[in-house]
Amino acid sequence: MLMYLAWSAARRGDYKLHETYMRSAVRLNPDEKQYQDEYLESLQNQYVLYRIC
Repeated sequence: MLMYLAWSAARRGDYKLHETYMRSAVRLNPDEKQYQDEYLESLQNQYVLYRIC
């Protein structure tokens, strides 16, 4: 459920909300590789420093 909410927030351009949903998803299921990758992507979208690197 959180993945759908995060995806929807990202499509709207609300990267802060996307990051919040992904942080919650990783917290609930820390071993899920897809959640970890999406969380990293949400950080890259939100913070300029991550986009440069």
